[in-house]
Amino acid sequence: MWSPDGNTLAFYSDEGGAAHLWIWDRLKDRLYQISQVIVRPYFGFEAPVWAPDGKRILVKILPEGLTLEQATDLLTGAKLEKENGKETDVTVRIYSSTISDKSVSPGSTDDAPAFVKAETADLAMIDVSTGAAERIARGYRPEGYWISPDGSQVAFSA
Repeated sequence: MWSPDGNTLAFYSDEGGAAHLWIWDRLKDRLYQISQVIVRPYFGFEAPVWAPDGKRILVKILPEGLTLEQATDLLTGAKLEKENGKETDVTVRIYSSTISDKSVSPGSTDDAPAFVKAETADLAMIDVSTGAAERIARGYRPEGYWISPDGSQVAFSA
């Protein structure tokens, strides 16, 4: 995804073995990994989302407390259990927070179907200059995520 000024391209790459957020600076013709956190795009259409000021990028990352090996086991089916036709309830939760309360967490997914667990991720804002990741939503299955035009709010669907 191109930065708001059109000079930088953010993308995911598994160069080195695990998927991370990378940047290509068009003006300097420089390519670099900007963060050590492991990104977790589950669907092909999921892309990094730039904040309007071009200083932060919103991405899905490996859930806190989950190792890469555990996540791989979930995705490859090594530990997936059969659901035996069990129906899954859909729940909608609306969260509203002030600027000082930046992180939200869902209820437990211990009894969730295996496919739900396999898609679980955290949403994080990555600081482009430092690579620091701030987790802002933990343990969801975010399928769409957006930053408001003024950069002050994040919305996501799960």
